Amino acid sequence: MVPIGDLAHGLIYAMGTNRTASREFSLTVACNCTMDERRERSWYLSLMAPRTNGQVAEIVWLDPSRLYCSAQALQDCATDLLEPFDVNEIDVVAGIDGMGLILGTRVLLVDQWMEGGGTMTAAINLVERMKGKVAGIAVIAIEYSKHPKSKEIMEKYKCSHVIPPHLQPQIDNHYLESFKKFEAGDAGHACMS
Repeated sequence: MVPIGDLAHGLIYAMGTNRTASREFSLTVACNCTMDERRERSWYLSLMAPRTNGQVAEIVWLDPSRLYCSAQALQDCATDLLEPFDVNEIDVVAGIDGMGLILGTRVLLVDQWMEGGGTMTAAINLVERMKGKVAGIAVIAIEYSKHPKSKEIMEKYKCSHVIPPHLQPQIDNHYLESFKKFEAGDAGHACMS
């Protein structure tokens, strides 16, 4: 049996943080992030800045690094992503950007964004080729209006994302309204270096 704290710690690690987090998510961080005590599901999306891949300006995804400066944001995101999964059905958590050798285990694949499904399909194929079983997929955002492959993945595997239905059209258009504050130079939610 995998304790939920271990699973959440693995999820945080797989999301790309290099900070140390305990099972209770106690993080020592420097941040001037403001937090509304009346948190709604996915409230932490407003902390994430837009990013482009540097080649095609219209391809934008959420940069999860700002989650690491708010223990509450990181905990809430991990909690939301893990909600549909039974911790007894997952042996390891594997971040797509940091895949390691996996053999004969049940794997939860984690990434910040699934757009066309190509990277996730490659990760799935790697796990399955190594005789692993994809226990589920947890991503912060899934774009599926323009990409049928993402929908196919969602139909075949248990998937979790944190985008509420009213924000899905913004995700599908690569632009969250909360990005405006970053364009305006609002540092109210920015993490300190």
